[in-house]
Amino acid sequence: EGAAFSPDGKLVATGSYDDKVRLWDAMTGQLLLTLSGHEGDVGQVAFSPDGKQLASTSYDKTVKFWDVATGQELFTIPQPAEVHCLDFSPDGKRLIVGGTGDTAIVWDIAARQEVFRIPVRSKIVYYDLFSHDGTRIVIADNSETATVWDAATGQLIMELVGHGGAIAGAAWSRDGKY
Repeated sequence: EGAAFSPDGKLVATGSYDDKVRLWDAMTGQLLLTLSGHEGDVGQVAFSPDGKQLASTSYDKTVKFWDVATGQELFTIPQPAEVHCLDFSPDGKRLIVGGTGDTAIVWDIAARQEVFRIPVRSKIVYYDLFSHDGTRIVIADNSETATVWDAATGQLIMELVGHGGAIAGAAWSRDGKY
């Protein structure tokens, strides 16, 4: 997902294979800011729940955090491999990051420290997502099984078996039941 709306719906962020992130006015389509700093294709972008920060993934093995108001790079969290996907926890305190490699990583954003790693069956995480209440994480990877994890402990809750190929996406229902 190389695009995301801000929580208030006023901005759209896009990531591109030209190594840049762009912020757009969601009503007019006017380009507001171009954010440069990645040294590889930008895969996914996500706004923090308060809309003040934007995080972007890249094949340059980094996650960058940006100030939405100014476009300034705030900080970078290096990753052990190419990064394809990320999601903020609903309280904005943690970030889950996935990509190539054998784990997805949950980070404490303020401390910029790894909280725990979630093992994956394949070498590519396509999608990782916190539940709306922040208690669970779903991982979709290059195997035929999606997994659901406890977001506080990193313990496996369940395996969703039955797909006939790689799982390219996942979503939680808005009411949090599914």
